[in-house]
Amino acid sequence: KQSELYQRAFMEYLRELGGGEVPLLSSFEYEALERGFEQGMEQGIERGIQQGIEQGIEQGIRDTILRILQARFGSYPASLPALMGQIHDVSLLEQLSVLAVQVESLEAFIQRVQEQVPLNGI
Repeated sequence: KQSELYQRAFMEYLRELGGGEVPLLSSFEYEALERGFEQGMEQGIERGIQQGIEQGIEQGIRDTILRILQARFGSYPASLPALMGQIHDVSLLEQLSVLAVQVESLEAFIQRVQEQVPLNGI
């Protein structure tokens, strides 16, 4: 059974189609529109879930990198998390996590990140 929220969203969709009024539809038209609306909602939800997963993975790698740097070097500039937050390539973040373990100095790590995301002020 469809939720009340879904029903309200579908009725709003119908109003938009009808220029502010719910259009008179045959049962066939109503069902076809409802199916299309439902498929659109499902695709939107799936896309949102996938984006959320990807963002969570990115953030998890960033957090791990920062913990490694803190464990190795004691602290890092307050601007580093924001700088790294501009990197959305999981493969690059994974490379940076390995670098965080192997790099000679915090400065060398920051220089490598800056090469990937040019930004002043760190």
